Amino acid sequence: MKLLNIVCAVLFLTVGFSCNSSDSGEEEQVDILDVSTVSEFSASEETKLITVTANLYWYTANNNDWITLSPTNGTNNGSINISVTANPNTTVRTGSVNVIGGDISKNITITQAAKAESTGVLDANLAPSKNFDLSTWNLSIPEDKGDGTALTITVAQINADYQNSKYFYTNTDGGMVFKCPVAGLKPL
Repeated sequence: MKLLNIVCAVLFLTVGFSCNSSDSGEEEQVDILDVSTVSEFSASEETKLITVTANLYWYTANNNDWITLSPTNGTNNGSINISVTANPNTTVRTGSVNVIGGDISKNITITQAAKAESTGVLDANLAPSKNFDLSTWNLSIPEDKGDGTALTITVAQINADYQNSKYFYTNTDGGMVFKCPVAGLKPL
């Protein structure tokens, strides 16, 4: 009987200790979130790509009105396009964005070159946007449809070296030429 009690006690303790084991056979997943770096942006409007290495859901945080991120979230590995608007200032500007996943946050510093200071010399071989600050301009140029309609040229188009040999171009002296022909009222 004493032997039976000892065997039962040993069996009970063995089962008790084996049930209390914290090793469930599964390894706990370690969260991974890493982002590549990005080099300095030029003073012009520009987009660069960074890569995200992750094994979890991630999202971005951005409080800069001159920086746009796309996409703003994802799961596992992915990439993010970082776009900046043209820098209108003659000083370098810096901003930061964050990629966040779980308890991990990665900060990315965005640096954009300064707009070149004007030398005061106009170059006849350049588009008007290269000789003058047209970063806030929209143009309306006439369309020859006989109905008085105009074509709108956006800031992005102007700053992408837009010229029109009839209405908007750089003159031989480097000056910017606008023409608005008025032909008068057409007979009905």
